[in-house]
Amino acid sequence: MNAVWRKVWLEVVRDFRVFDPIPRQEDLQQEIAELANSACLSAEGEDAINADDIAELVQSHADDLSAEDLVEQQRELAAREEVEQESPVPKAMTLADLRAVVQSGLDFIDIVLVRDGNADRSFKVRTAVQALLCPYEESLQQKRARGKQTNITKFFTSSAATSLTLARTGCQACQECFPITYLTSLT
Repeated sequence: MNAVWRKVWLEVVRDFRVFDPIPRQEDLQQEIAELANSACLSAEGEDAINADDIAELVQSHADDLSAEDLVEQQRELAAREEVEQESPVPKAMTLADLRAVVQSGLDFIDIVLVRDGNADRSFKVRTAVQALLCPYEESLQQKRARGKQTNITKFFTSSAATSLTLARTGCQACQECFPITYLTSLT
C-alpha cells in the first residue's frame, strides 16, 4: 500500500520498522501525577498527588474485592442516592420570572450607561451583560411562542383555483335519483 501512496502523496507514507519503546511504569505514573496536579484533582487541604498514589490506585484495581469492601461500597452508594433524593427539585422559571430577569438585566445596563463616564468600560459591561442575558431571552421567547394561541384562519388558505359548483347527477334515464349535489372542481 505504501508503494502506491509514495507516488501519490509522499507525506503520508510512514516507513514503519519497529514499535516505539514502552516507557517505564514509574515514568508513566509520574506523568499521570503531574497531569492530576496540573488539573487540581487533589482534594482541598490534601497534599499534591504523587507517583506513589498512582501506583497504589493501579494496585487496588488488581486486588480482588472482598465481601466487606463490597458491602461498604453499597452503603456509600445508598447514602449518595439518599442525598440526591433529598436535594430539592429545581424550580422551573415562569414567564413572569423570565421577564423579571431580562428586565433587571436591561435596567442594569441602562444604569451603567448613564452613570459610568468611561464609555469603553460601559460598552464592555453592556456587551457582557447582554451575552449573559441571551439564554434567558431565548427562553422567554420560547415560552411566549408556546403561550400564544394560533388564529384559526392560519389553517385555511384561500385559493382562486377551487370553486363550488352545482351539478345534477343520477342515472341517465330519469335524472332524479340523486337530484342536486355539491361538487368541488378545480379550474
